[in-house]
Parts: sequence; C-alpha cells; structure tokens
Amino acid sequence: MKTDHDAYMKRRRMSGENDDFVTVVRIVVPELGQDIQSGVAGMEVQHLKESLRHLKESLPANFVLVRVACASVNFPDLLMSCGGYQYKPAVPFVPGTEAAGTVLCTGDGSSTEAEALVESTVMFGLREGCMASHVAVPAQLCQPMPKAFSFAQGAGALVAFNTAYHCLVERGGLKVRALVSLSFAPGVSET
Repeated sequence: MKTDHDAYMKRRRMSGENDDFVTVVRIVVPELGQDIQSGVAGMEVQHLKESLRHLKESLPANFVLVRVACASVNFPDLLMSCGGYQYKPAVPFVPGTEAAGTVLCTGDGSSTEAEALVESTVMFGLREGCMASHVAVPAQLCQPMPKAFSFAQGAGALVAFNTAYHCLVERGGLKVRALVSLSFAPGVSET
C-alpha cells in the first residue's frame, strides 16, 4: 500500500529536487485586496531555487526546516489577504496558518528534542507562512502527526479542528451522544 510519504518522495524525484538544491514554491500576497475575492485573486506563486545548505545554515537554533506536503486554507488566511483579520502581516507575505510535512533538518545548536524530529512527519501552525514548500518552524510548535493521518488531515488538525471543538464543545455545550449536522467547505490543498 502506498503512503503519503511514498507519494511525497515520488513528487520530490519528479521535481528534480536533490540533496544540493531545492525549488522552494510559495504563495505570496504582494498587496492587500479590497475584499477577499480580490485578495485571493492577487496572490502570486513564486518558484525559487535554493541551496539546501543555505536553508539549513539560515535556521536559528531549535528551528526545523519542514518540507511541506500539505497546507490548509482557513478563513483567517482569506481575511489576511485583504487586511480584514485582527493580525495584519506586513506585505508582501506568505499566507497559511497550518500545514503538515516532513522535517528535513534543524538549525545548528538545536536541542536533542529538535534533532529527534528530523525525518519525522509533523503538523504545525504559525500566524503566517505555511503556504510554502519549505518552512522554518520553531521545533516546539511541531506536533508529531498520528500515523493514521494523511498529510491533508494533519494540515487541518490544528486550526480547523480546534476551532470546531471550541465552537461545538466549549461555546455550544455539545454533549456526548448529541447529534450535530455540519456543512463543510474544507480548504486543504496538497502540494
């Protein structure tokens, strides 16, 4: 049976990625839109050839470099594209508040805990920056991805799941065995 990791490795080989250089692909919001539709329409895709050595050397201690396999699109990401969210990143910026992927390396001087994450699959959340193929993440923000999860499930587990839990259980008072009707419009995109 093929796994997400097998599919990731196949995509990596097909993209020409090797141990010396990688193509970093990222979505960028170059300027804020007037509304969500124009904010999203104005996003750009950038392809940058980067040295893996440079990416590793630029990592601070206790940061890891994650090769993102899947990033989710959440409502705050859409709001940020037009300046409509309470957190307002400086433009240009890379949107994305949660993702899942494989840890490639750590910054020099990292802790044993950070080093232990290398080659593991993780899910993580940031205020921005997850919609990129390679992301520098503080090691303490990485959570091991459950083996039963696909990368898409891992990418939606932190923000989307916790938002739903907060709304249904903490605010809505949902009890065990209660019936709930949900209408979904998920926004998960595999890279």
